[in-house]
Amino acid sequence: MKYGHMSADNGSKRNAGGGIAVGLGLGVAIGVAMDELAMGIALGLVFGIAFDSVWSQRGE
Repeated sequence: MKYGHMSADNGSKRNAGGGIAVGLGLGVAIGVAMDELAMGIALGLVFGIAFDSVWSQRGE
């Protein structure tokens, strides 16, 4: 393993689902700020799922 380099087999799959969690967190924060919690959560989920699908394809 080279230091400072992340290959496809040393942890990229470990972060699957991370985008959804980040998206949810951002969605809640945006929703609270805009007084539209449901809309913020929905947008956060959409962006989180999209990010996860793109990110998971990069490792393959």
